[in-house]
Amino acid sequence: GDSKHHYLSEQDMKVVVNQVLQVAEEINADILVTTSRRTPSKIENLILRELKSHPSCKFCLLASRDNIPESFGGILALSDILVVSGDSISMISEAASSGKNTIVFPAKGKDSFFKGSLKHDRFIEQLNDQGYIISSSVKNIRDSIYGFVKNKSQTQRLDDNQVILEGVRRII
Repeated sequence: GDSKHHYLSEQDMKVVVNQVLQVAEEINADILVTTSRRTPSKIENLILRELKSHPSCKFCLLASRDNIPESFGGILALSDILVVSGDSISMISEAASSGKNTIVFPAKGKDSFFKGSLKHDRFIEQLNDQGYIISSSVKNIRDSIYGFVKNKSQTQRLDDNQVILEGVRRII
């Protein structure tokens, strides 16, 4: 969903949805999708129009209308490959921590002055560089998915429990 510095364009989401649908049909995969409470209505309508009744889409939740808190966790557990928008650091972190291959596509910056310097962009770049996610442009989602399907790409699980435990031990 849109934030202070980022937004999801309808055009970019059309490209993402079309590429995911194309790959799902080609490899006979199921699609599980949820939006966030911040997802703009025009993007929700696109999801409804393109995915809700598509045979490959086995689960479609619009969080602003029917928020089921466990839906994202369920999708993480059931999926082999995750495709996540880059607008939520929390959502990216949860996906990267799931142990599933994760692709993150960027949200657009609202202010070109800040482009490339926003914490979201730096966070995504760092996780990509460390192998926890694959950062992909919207135009390359299909190729990124195929990288995982053909075992050419793999991401590692983001697990910072040991770092947190050591920090807590120093405090105590």
